[in-house]
Amino acid sequence: MSLQLTLMAAWTFTAGVGETWRPPDSSYVAAVYEHHLIQNPRPLVPVSRQQALQHMQENLDVYEAQAALAARQGADIVVFPEDGLQGFNFSRSSISGYLETVPDPREEKWNPCTEPRRFNNTEVLQQLSCMARRHNLYVVANMADLQPCPLRTDPASSCPPDGRWQFNTDVVFRSDGLLVARYHKHNLYFEGAFDTPPRMEVVTFHTPFAGTFGLITCFDILFFEPTIVLLERGVRQLIFPTAWMNQLPLLDTIQFQRAFSLGANVTLLAANIRHDGLIMTGSGVYTPFTAAYHHAQTGDPEEGRLIVARVPVLEEGGVKGWSTDPQDCHQDICAWSPPPTDPQDCHQDICAWSPPPTDPQDCHQDSCAWSPPPTDPQDCHQDSCAWSPPPTDPQDCHQDSCAWSPPPTDPQDCHQDICAWSPPPTDPQDCHQDSCAWSPPPTDPQDCHQDSCAWSPPPTDPQDCHQDSCAWSPPPTFTASMMYDPFQFVLLKHTEGQVEVCHGTFCCHLHFQQFPVGVSKELYALGAFEGTHTVNGRYALQVCAVVRCAGMEAASCGQEVEEADTKFNFTLEATFGSKYVYPSVLVSAYVLEQPEHLEKTAGGRMTMKHGNTAGGLITASLYGRVYHLDKH
Repeated sequence: MSLQLTLMAAWTFTAGVGETWRPPDSSYVAAVYEHHLIQNPRPLVPVSRQQALQHMQENLDVYEAQAALAARQGADIVVFPEDGLQGFNFSRSSISGYLETVPDPREEKWNPCTEPRRFNNTEVLQQLSCMARRHNLYVVANMADLQPCPLRTDPASSCPPDGRWQFNTDVVFRSDGLLVARYHKHNLYFEGAFDTPPRMEVVTFHTPFAGTFGLITCFDILFFEPTIVLLERGVRQLIFPTAWMNQLPLLDTIQFQRAFSLGANVTLLAANIRHDGLIMTGSGVYTPFTAAYHHAQTGDPEEGRLIVARVPVLEEGGVKGWSTDPQDCHQDICAWSPPPTDPQDCHQDICAWSPPPTDPQDCHQDSCAWSPPPTDPQDCHQDSCAWSPPPTDPQDCHQDSCAWSPPPTDPQDCHQDICAWSPPPTDPQDCHQDSCAWSPPPTDPQDCHQDSCAWSPPPTDPQDCHQDSCAWSPPPTFTASMMYDPFQFVLLKHTEGQVEVCHGTFCCHLHFQQFPVGVSKELYALGAFEGTHTVNGRYALQVCAVVRCAGMEAASCGQEVEEADTKFNFTLEATFGSKYVYPSVLVSAYVLEQPEHLEKTAGGRMTMKHGNTAGGLITASLYGRVYHLDKH
């Protein structure tokens, strides 16, 4: 088997010796391995314990080689994927030879490498423990766990019919081989061999190099328990073994892994299986600022891939020095921070908050957004101070210096670029461009002249809205299935413009420019969905997505597309009923792009802006999870 390495680091590292405490540095080195699984070709046929061990040994040998390679690159921790030792598609009975009983580290302090005879039938646990000890790094793996019934930790729990619990289980070994964490997967995905734990488990472990990590597995990432429970407890670094089947346009592995890391403001160490027959590929090390990832493409050799990256330590509650609210920190800037220790500490383009300055005039242009009311009621200086009391002269609304005035006495008195007020129009479409923010409808319904009037009555033909001459027409929306959900779409018929599409009361807004490449023609659409997804899982969504359609027909929008040529500038925004919105930009050849600007308001308004994409756009999405509606 050919094995490859992806290393994302710009400096050299030296692994420490022994499990000695050191204060968390500003960064550490993480490794994840996308494993080309050696599968049991007949998973529904029961095998003996010896046969199961022989099969798992083939995968363990690969793990051993990758742990050694990760250690040589200075890794502090290595993560292996879900189902990576035994595979999948077992029945409850056929998996029995693969099961080992994993003790609860909260009750049993056990190092399988140094105490191999303490528990029977723990050969896999022993090898993983010795792997961690031999290479002096933390090892995270996934395996099949057998627990007696009733559980010692939950004596009141009911038992499965066969009298035992079988769990899909993550295990964590410290760098000296000590078993430090065990997590039973909560949200199963068609896994007949395993039980859902009788109680949801929230499992964390502490490291000397990066503080606290939390454990989730595959399908868990889409649900409140335990994923959001971990986040709400302040955990900002998550381990994610997965066996994820890709599904474009919205749930490709790397697409959603990146989106989750950005939207939740966390580090995600994601290790997936490589299995072309099941469309499984896509692993990475993600932080709110960086992404090191691998995604195989059609025609690539079917092989494993190790990804190693140096990543910053995210302290509980946020990144060092950042907001305590994980939602209130925009890429590369940060619109919120706790009060600075220095009252003058309001740095340009970094922090929009400071306590009231000691000097009431101290409102410096472009650096501090606050000042007390000026003592002079006329003191509303252009570009430096955003406040003034109402002017004493009702006509006193000076261009570019003061944004307020009382209602003008003459309702027609609305001068261009001088006064922003007028009485509300009776028709919200009644607003003429560049001259007056309001006017009654023109007497001639055809009288909608370019650059002077933005109003006209609805055209009789809903397609009859000519570019640059008439700004109004009902949006030509249509319904098409995307990810098994009935999205409302509107086509992007021009190379630039603004469009809106609504699904019920949930509306998505897009301002865009397209940059077609060559003579190729590609059709794009903006889609919106609000509702409960019910296929292969049940969960409530609010989603906005710009997608490339598979063909030039509207009916092809929402289908899977892997390649595109058209580049975009865009701003995508919507108001969500949840603070958990996961943004992503995926371009041709499975390349992720970091949005240039993300902003979220207290009222739920989410905005994603991105300049000229480096590749042709496949999908740009805001994927909102409305967890509190999942059971409705």
